[in-house]
Amino acid sequence: LDWVAGRMDQPEFMVSDTSADYAAAPDEFALIKKLNVDASLGHGAVISDESEIGRFAFRKDWLFRNGLNHKEIRLIGVKGDSMTPTIDDGDMLLIDTGCSEYQGDGVYVLRVDSELVAKRMQSDLSGGFFIKSDNAAYREIHIDKDSSLQVDVVAKVERVISISEP
Repeated sequence: LDWVAGRMDQPEFMVSDTSADYAAAPDEFALIKKLNVDASLGHGAVISDESEIGRFAFRKDWLFRNGLNHKEIRLIGVKGDSMTPTIDDGDMLLIDTGCSEYQGDGVYVLRVDSELVAKRMQSDLSGGFFIKSDNAAYREIHIDKDSSLQVDVVAKVERVISISEP
């Protein structure tokens, strides 16, 4: 209830890697890499460095229940407002790098030409798809077999983590 009301920094499935909980029970947690990557929630970001800048501990039982392999998930940051209210500037995304192709409607991290974005993908029912923003101020992009844009799925967004100031 405290998390829903915004009174907790982190969701119940995650603790920082310096947490006493992790130190006391390391077998219950998997350390997930936080990368030095910010996907754009706008017009795109060019990524030149994907180094690890930290780790966060996630409960192994939570990962298992959600079908996530700790070896294939990462945390990245986001910048921009195109996915508001679903994803806000400064949030972290828990992404599944094992998902490198469209697997149905959802939010994905995409490489559009050479830029990294986090956007909603939706099938157009004719073999193409739409890349959409949740913020109505941004236009959708239609991708079909004749599109000149190169679009690659980098990962599927599994969870948005908003860490607010207490």
